Amino acid sequence: MQVCVNGELGPVDALRVSPLDHGLLVGDGVFETLRVYGGVPFAWTRHLQRLARSAAGLGLGIPEVAKLRDQAEAVLAANTLTEARLRITITGGPAPLGSERAAVAPTVIVAASALTPWPPTADVVTVPWPRRWSSPRAH
Repeated sequence: MQVCVNGELGPVDALRVSPLDHGLLVGDGVFETLRVYGGVPFAWTRHLQRLARSAAGLGLGIPEVAKLRDQAEAVLAANTLTEARLRITITGGPAPLGSERAAVAPTVIVAASALTPWPPTADVVTVPWPRRWSSPRAH
């Protein structure tokens, strides 16, 4: 599996995130997960706007949207994925062990994986009468 960490595309077992990354230490980070249909991330603009709002709420910056899109496309191509789950994660980057941040760029991870097919669906039957949750027979 190929991923992109801070703009570098490579094998997932070769790329590293600092053990002092604030995303790991104190949960200082945001992520967005997108469904990919036919090689195209669904609702890209809306997802990236939400990612930017979430990041801004924590005082994190995000890379230019064009750079993120290039990284997303590179990850999808490197893994030959057309139907996939794409995840963009942004953390506070390496910092001291406490709550304060360091003056560093955020850590940016772009990863994708194939989707596991859902099991066959089941038929559902509805009935015309309401269920009364307070009834002794409802328990």
